[in-house]
Amino acid sequence: MGSHDKNHERFYLSRRFWLFFALLVMLLVTTLLTIRIVSQSCYQSFKEECQKQGIPMDITDALALVPKDLDEGRQERLWQLMKKARGIIGKDSGFYESLDIYRKSGLGIMLKDVEKLCAVTEISDFLMELNGLLQEGPVYVSKLGYLRQDLCNGIEVWAVRSPNVYEVRSITNWIILFAMTEEHSEYKQLLLAWEKSMAHSSTLIDVMIGMGCRRKIVSFMLHETLRGRETLQQEKKEKSEVEYAADAFSSDRNLFTGVMMEDFLSKPALLVEEYGVTESALLWLFGGIDLKHSQQIMLEAEACLRGERMFLPDVEGHMKSAYSSSLLGSIGNLLESGISAASQDINNNLENLTAQMIQYWYKHKQLPQSNDEFKLLPFCKNADLQLHGVGVVYERLPDNRFRISVDSKGDVSKYAVLLELGKRTNYSGMNSHGKNPETVEKKKRGGKRGSHPDNIPAPVYYLRQFSKEVDCSRLPLSLDEMFKAEPGKKLRTEK
Repeated sequence: MGSHDKNHERFYLSRRFWLFFALLVMLLVTTLLTIRIVSQSCYQSFKEECQKQGIPMDITDALALVPKDLDEGRQERLWQLMKKARGIIGKDSGFYESLDIYRKSGLGIMLKDVEKLCAVTEISDFLMELNGLLQEGPVYVSKLGYLRQDLCNGIEVWAVRSPNVYEVRSITNWIILFAMTEEHSEYKQLLLAWEKSMAHSSTLIDVMIGMGCRRKIVSFMLHETLRGRETLQQEKKEKSEVEYAADAFSSDRNLFTGVMMEDFLSKPALLVEEYGVTESALLWLFGGIDLKHSQQIMLEAEACLRGERMFLPDVEGHMKSAYSSSLLGSIGNLLESGISAASQDINNNLENLTAQMIQYWYKHKQLPQSNDEFKLLPFCKNADLQLHGVGVVYERLPDNRFRISVDSKGDVSKYAVLLELGKRTNYSGMNSHGKNPETVEKKKRGGKRGSHPDNIPAPVYYLRQFSKEVDCSRLPLSLDEMFKAEPGKKLRTEK
């Protein structure tokens, strides 16, 4: 009897234990599901509020950006041409890479290299085929050109085709090098058509590729002017590089931070594969909240680029409120595009003005005597003499020389925001995430790159690199003079 009672008691206690355990499990599961539901509801409320304000937040908004005149047949032929370019590059990548005109180290190519390239029949045939395609109608060298087609074919957003930087840059170099020779002057028209095909970007990668190629084209046009050769009139850009970057911020935020990550967060297996067990668990639970913070940083950064916000995104605040750093960790790299775009805008503007000033010299054989006289010239009336808060200053120097540079004595607060947005601490000495000191800490000369004297505001120091000085008495230059025997030697006409 006693043994039976003990067995019954054990059974009773065991049943209570397992019942209590089941209740704990149910409570834990319910709590976790509640946390996830609250997290997702938080993001959905944020998303709906943004949509009411007309902010792109879903794939329909992304597809609305696809140009109406996009022809899928031409886009497919462009993709095949890109693959063909990849094959040409791969045959002798060392040689073609050595022809990367306008490197940081200087021009760095020889006249014989230009002639050697132009003798490559495979490249000339390729450029003729590309020219024929561009003359048929518009093509789009960006992810935007393949977004609708690839999504309709069941391809995920992250896998939608996008032109490769190596191929696009190489094609740009080939056209420039062909256009440098007298017998290939008609390639300048092809160059402008190729530039126009990069004007509709949908992601920051597209923008940065296009930005680099446009930089090469502007420099090429300036150097053609230095040679006294006729240059085609470039169409006035619809947008500045900063505006392109702002549009790409909006598109990246919608496509990747939004649409792609929403889909990602609904697939636990993919999360574990990408982030590991611990991070994926946090993302599965709190991903909606983290997604909201990621989107807010991107929206704040976009507002800075558009000049609608004169203070930086509160990255530190959002990071403290987030539960996982996985979604927010890469945003800092995206912010770098702000300073790159602003700097290129200013540099391109100065080079265009310098080219116009050289043409004025060819025609009149005289130079304006003052900055005020310079600003009265016809081409200055239609130029951006005030870009991102930075003005242009003309200086008449002795011996038929002139210099065009930025006005670092003016109000550079707008540029300072863009500079800090890019967090270029090596150059500017400015701290990240909104800490914006008036002066930079003194650094020892010969130290890290970007060292500069004490008591110079960081934006002013950084802007001083933008200066174009030309000795008109030496113009026009021959092609041999343009490319000196020593690789990497810079033009004497530039400071």
